[in-house]
Amino acid sequence: MQKKPSAIAQNKRMAERKKILLIALENHLGVVTPSCVDSGINRQEHYQWIHDDPEYAADVRALKDVSIDFAESAIHKQISEGSVPSTIFYLKTMGKSRGYVERQEIDIEGDLSLQVQFVE
Repeated sequence: MQKKPSAIAQNKRMAERKKILLIALENHLGVVTPSCVDSGINRQEHYQWIHDDPEYAADVRALKDVSIDFAESAIHKQISEGSVPSTIFYLKTMGKSRGYVERQEIDIEGDLSLQVQFVE
């Protein structure tokens, strides 16, 4: 008769699997499908871990910064290579405080009720 693994052994194994998937997620810039394929871990298990384990969920959320950093690096590289569209995009998104906008964004506070009067 085969012995059932102890709860401690099961928790250790699950922690190892989570670590493997987190490494795969980092390597794939947070994209779930290729990360699961590479790690041999089912997508549903990954999403169950996110639901059940706040620490794992926080680690997954933190990986979004890795993909954003990657994209920012690519934009900076394109800008340094003279890409006008990348430069314009960057200034429109990151240079708003310096006036690089196509439209004004105005925040209005207070009562914004509108009265309409029909005249016959």
